[in-house]
Amino acid sequence: MKKLRVISFGICLSFFYACKKEIISFDNYHVSVENRYFEPIDSIFLDTFSISKLKSNETSTSKIVPIGTYPFKCLTQSGLKIYADIKLIGNHENIIIVVGNNGQISIE
Repeated sequence: MKKLRVISFGICLSFFYACKKEIISFDNYHVSVENRYFEPIDSIFLDTFSISKLKSNETSTSKIVPIGTYPFKCLTQSGLKIYADIKLIGNHENIIIVVGNNGQISIE
């Protein structure tokens, strides 16, 4: 009976190892910025990648950015500086960095 439990445990253990999830990530991501803030954003940088000015409720064209963690900085028309660290990794190749109406950064 004890031998049967050991064998059953071994089968279950090998089943769990065979069903482990694989993390999917990309080498490069297509990153764009969407401005939902109430005023224009005059300058936008993701590390050394420069993104053109954005009017309110406008989305930039995408830039191809390698996997990694990058500082995100933008300056609004009134001089508000918004900073965040953006980590590009995951199973979505297209990433939108959203500057919200309250100045918070989110990823979609």
